[in-house]
Formats: sequence, structure tokens, C-alpha cells
Amino acid sequence: WVMVNCFTISITGFLCSMIVKKLTNNLIAVLAAFGLHTLCVGVTPWKTTPYTDMGALLFPTLCIFLYMYAHDVKKKYVKYILWFLILLSGFLGGLVKPSVLVVLIAIIMLEIVHLLKSIKANWKELLIKVTIILLTFFMYTSYKSYIYKQCNYVYNKDVAIAYHHYMLTGLNDLSTGGYNSNVIA
Repeated sequence: WVMVNCFTISITGFLCSMIVKKLTNNLIAVLAAFGLHTLCVGVTPWKTTPYTDMGALLFPTLCIFLYMYAHDVKKKYVKYILWFLILLSGFLGGLVKPSVLVVLIAIIMLEIVHLLKSIKANWKELLIKVTIILLTFFMYTSYKSYIYKQCNYVYNKDVAIAYHHYMLTGLNDLSTGGYNSNVIA
């Protein structure tokens, strides 16, 4: 696990630096981002523990990195391949840690707003991207159900926690919005 976590941390730091380079085109900002990454994430003791946050760290960063570079691509088919890779990395990350899907949802919403905001809505491109999203989502749900079937996982509604629980946990002023097992919705 240590090697996998160190690999993910290193690649994530590199991708974060490339994102900062794309945003600022400033070497000092890139070095500051990499230095901050090294201080905050590189020296963390969590990399020695098999923990899902470290395994999922790469995926949202990869989604953002690919999304930023997809806008510069001139060839349509390359752009659609990048979109597929954005969605694939987001959904794979969602299998490791479902909170990764929040980044993917934000990217999809941002792109839809971007496409609809253009002077004349490019309906063909929107339709192609929606098709790619649906196909990738179908792949994600199929693979997830396949994994559940292989692991003999049976969903038990009696012990499942509804989304209300997580909303109430965030609103609980007794635990300052942190997780509290006593809050049951």
C-alpha cells in the first residue's frame, strides 16, 4: 500500500502543478503549488495506511487536468476521447470513493452551462457529450453491479443509512457539523 499511495501522491502533485501552470503560466506559482503539495500531502503519515482517500486522490485531480486541456484541443475526436477519459477517471474514482463523483458532476454541469451559454448553442456537440456521459455512466453502473455480484454483496435496507443522515450530520451543531453516530435520520 505504501508504494501505491506514494505513487498516487506523486502523480497527483505533478497534475496539480500542471493545472496551476495551465491557469497561471507562472513558474513561481507552479513551484509554490508543488512545494505546498509536498508540505501538506507529501509528508502525511496517511500514505503508509491503506486508506481510500489516498487511493482516490488521483481521480478528481485527473478529471480537472483532462478537462482543462480538453478545451485547447482542436480536433473533435480527440476532444471526445478526452471527455471519455474524464468520465472514466471520475467514475473509477467513484468506485473507490463516492465523493469523487462530486467533481465529475461539477465538471458536467460546468460544461453544459458553457455549451448553452455560447452564442448559438452547439446542439450536436452537446448531444455527443451527453451520449458519452450516458455510455460511460452505463459502463460504471454495469461494472459496479458486476463487482457487487462477484463479491456476493447483498444490499440490506435495514442497515443502510439514508442521505438524510448525512445532511443532518452536517447540520448538527452539537458536533460542529462533524460525523456523529447518534444522528440517525
